[in-house]
Amino acid sequence: MKRILNFLLIISFFILLFAATATTSTDFSQDLGRHIKLGEIIVKTGRVPSVNLFSYTHSQFQFINHHWFSEVVFYFLYEKINPVSLLILKIILVLMAFFFVIKTAEKKSNILTAIISACIFFPLFLDRNDIRPELFGYVFYAVFLYVFISVKRVNRFLLIIPLLLVFWVNLHISFVFGIMLGFFITVKIYFELIKNKESLNKLYVFIFSFFLVLLNPNGITGALYPLKIFGNYGYPIVENQNVFFLSQRISNHLITYFFIISPFVIVTILFLFFRKKTLEGLLLLCMFSISIFQIRHFPFFILTAIPFTAWMIYSFFLYIKRIFKKIYFESYQNTAMLLLCLIIGFSSFFFFDNSYSKTFDSDKRFGFGYGESEKEATDFILNHNLKGNIYNNFDIGGYLIYRLYPKYRLFIDNRPEAYPSNFVQKIYIPMQENQDLQDSIFNKYKINTIVFSHTDQTPWAQQFLSGIQKENKWKLVFINSKIIIFTQNSGLSDLRDNNLSLKSKIENENNYLNLVRYSGILKIINKEELASESFEKAKKLGTDSCSLKRFTVEQMKNSIYFSQINDYKRSAFWCF
Repeated sequence: MKRILNFLLIISFFILLFAATATTSTDFSQDLGRHIKLGEIIVKTGRVPSVNLFSYTHSQFQFINHHWFSEVVFYFLYEKINPVSLLILKIILVLMAFFFVIKTAEKKSNILTAIISACIFFPLFLDRNDIRPELFGYVFYAVFLYVFISVKRVNRFLLIIPLLLVFWVNLHISFVFGIMLGFFITVKIYFELIKNKESLNKLYVFIFSFFLVLLNPNGITGALYPLKIFGNYGYPIVENQNVFFLSQRISNHLITYFFIISPFVIVTILFLFFRKKTLEGLLLLCMFSISIFQIRHFPFFILTAIPFTAWMIYSFFLYIKRIFKKIYFESYQNTAMLLLCLIIGFSSFFFFDNSYSKTFDSDKRFGFGYGESEKEATDFILNHNLKGNIYNNFDIGGYLIYRLYPKYRLFIDNRPEAYPSNFVQKIYIPMQENQDLQDSIFNKYKINTIVFSHTDQTPWAQQFLSGIQKENKWKLVFINSKIIIFTQNSGLSDLRDNNLSLKSKIENENNYLNLVRYSGILKIINKEELASESFEKAKKLGTDSCSLKRFTVEQMKNSIYFSQINDYKRSAFWCF
């Protein structure tokens, strides 16, 4: 019976993981498109670019590509097989990472506590499971963690670890976590060998072999790059912010959840120190602190936390077992396993039927397709052969590279490290708020077209759009739920003169998130009536949406329904 329940637990959790990971991807609009284009360039030229090829503002700026090999893999799968193969790769890598972590957790506990721990931390993974080079880092980190926990048993395989680093250093910058874990493994081996009075020769070879990280296109500069990358980071990306900063500025249920489980993590750290597992406690404390400092590290933190938390839960179960008779404990344990299977099964359907995405306002949907909502905009540019340089905002840069390079180069793209920080801080951001600087830059680079992701919520972006739409010399020639295009090219009509065209976009749109986005940009271009119409339609379609529920609360504060706010919040407490 126990063996059957163990099997059901494992299967049910990996079905949940699959349901949450197998989603239609919109990554082409973020980094994936740029990765594929760089992979194509590397394959066709036989070298890794060392300068920023894609910008007309800083085409010779030195740039270290720390994930070039991932880009080659992405390009090969995309070009030689099909785009869906990238999604399959993502699923495989995520499943592999969690497989190794659960096996690691079992070393100090059992399958029940391993799955319980995985379920506790799994939600924090939902925001970082896109198709990106970082996925390779998850798998390598999980393998290194397995070696760290099981170092006595895998002693003879230790030299595999530095060899894996050779791949990792060329796949993603997260290899720095591999070096960190390598240090912890080294310390653990040292004390084991000293205690057993064994030779340290193998340890010396192990330490020396870590110099294999120099085997990357940039040598020692590439190996040390993780220590320098944020020295030239002029743009405040959300994923690089700390949890306290973000909790005050955006509504994100995963950050809220992080705060909820943080006491649990702190107790686990204290438990490890109490059990005199100093290295384990330091590792978890380190990854917990890093994830507080930058939310982009949530996945590495949860991969670390799962095994140690499982051990703590297991120790608690053993304590309970000593209190109750074994026969009763086994009965309760079997019941708990069965109940957990049912809970995980229900949670899986929460992703299979897209309830999660509808509730928490995600564009992702369960399936094996992919989306390119920005393709319509780039097709418009290419079909109309718009002249002159393009001015674009940070958010849309990666996708424009994928679709427009080499015919068009960009003002900026979404790699802060590929542009001087002074350019971002003293040119890119200020020119969106300063009309004189904007005119000077536009004249300097002969900019005739503006391609802008109007979902950019930074104050400077909103001010820029508001100012541009008031200038008669700029025609609004394209608009959809994410992109707006202004141009000075003659021969194209201004969409602001045709309400029927704008109205038809709202009538033909049935995605509530896109309607909300339309509402925002229509308001900026002074189409208040259409904006209101779009938002009302969004409210009818997005009945489960948390963002719309929060908006409803804001409306209730200034209405006769003020007294009903608390009742309304309780009816959808997970949104507040």
